[in-house]
Amino acid sequence: MFRGVHERLGRTVALKRIRSDLERNTRRRVHFLFEARVAARITHQNVAQVYDILEGEDADWIVMEYVEGEPLSRRMDQGALAVDTVVALGLDLAEGLAAAHLQGIVHRDLKPDNVMLTPEGRAKILDFGVADLVEPLDDGVVPPQPSGLVGTPRAMSPEQVLDTSVDPRTDLFALGTLLYESLSGEPPFYRSGKLWTTLQRICSHQQEPLTGLVPEVPVALSQVVDRLLEKDPADRLQSAEELILELHRLRGDAPRAAKVLFVDDEPDVERLLELRYRAMIEAGELELLFARDGEQALEALQADPQIHLLITDLRMPGMDGLALLGELRRRSLSVLTIVVSAYGDLSNIRKAMNLGAFDFLLKPIDFDDLERTRLKALREVSKRRQLRWLRDENRLLDERHRWLRGAFSRHLRSSDPGGDDQPAAVDGSTLSWTSGATVRTRLTNSE
Repeated sequence: MFRGVHERLGRTVALKRIRSDLERNTRRRVHFLFEARVAARITHQNVAQVYDILEGEDADWIVMEYVEGEPLSRRMDQGALAVDTVVALGLDLAEGLAAAHLQGIVHRDLKPDNVMLTPEGRAKILDFGVADLVEPLDDGVVPPQPSGLVGTPRAMSPEQVLDTSVDPRTDLFALGTLLYESLSGEPPFYRSGKLWTTLQRICSHQQEPLTGLVPEVPVALSQVVDRLLEKDPADRLQSAEELILELHRLRGDAPRAAKVLFVDDEPDVERLLELRYRAMIEAGELELLFARDGEQALEALQADPQIHLLITDLRMPGMDGLALLGELRRRSLSVLTIVVSAYGDLSNIRKAMNLGAFDFLLKPIDFDDLERTRLKALREVSKRRQLRWLRDENRLLDERHRWLRGAFSRHLRSSDPGGDDQPAAVDGSTLSWTSGATVRTRLTNSE
């Protein structure tokens, strides 16, 4: 990693280059460029931003945000962190993961080396080099397929060890591992020099509750971490948003304002709604966001995964409401949507409902009707988001996961050859080393 200056932007940037000994390796180059494209889709204060990709004959470079500070791993080398610090860290990382998951991106390698702490104490997620996608990118590009299991053993989930399908709950397990180590000073499953023991413990060992190791850890926080470390993905917290709510509740924060995005090209709508909801806005109960068309709405949704509700007019210039609904479905954005239309547009309302709209309102909008519909939708939001990853496909995968976990645990008990804490690859039932499969990112001050 190098530090440089982007002359046109007038800012300091970080430059990441593919290792010189791997530049001629086509497969490695594809992975490197895929990492840049994936990370560039995420715009969030807790994720290091990618600005550009420079492809040259001699080398490829990723131009990204330069993050001042130190890796979390270096901070943790000094010992366990304070409870308040870890809760704030968990919130930052959960917010960053929520932004990635909203784009259908699973990090797959969240560990202290891949987290930077800024001088202000903010945590930023780095290194999407082994990320996976729930769906292909917009142009149909899919993640490069690894030859075996991907990740770093101390940060793996059971489903990674078993080489089964991963989803955002995989990152939540890794975050649980990170929080556990941050609070106790010891990773819950890792055993130095014993790869097989580490993998076996990830799949079958029940970690000691944090309250038994660190008396000052609140019982509620220990329980949250235990839920993140459930072996079966179906038993974990189901989304980063759910974890954010739990951590805010544990810290005693006031309930966060519900975020509602209105999409309408009529200029009076914004002023009218702000006047109608002024008391709730001033009380911190509601935050209103506005967009003039579907394209602006998509940008807002991609930038802020905490938008709870979308209310959109069907007829707008540019990307109209129906096109917006289609994009939401195509990009798997799970925001609840209410459509607004005139009496003469009932056929389009039917199309909108078929595209997944939650409810509809007719113009001119009756504010009492709007408020009833808004409250009904917000009550549904939490349940919808929690169930997002509990579809029939996941249930089938979880059944397969349980069966494989038992079979793999029996196999692990029969042998423990030992090894170092290096990225590993699993081919069939045999473990082999893959040197350098995971790039450990650490910013340096080299020019």
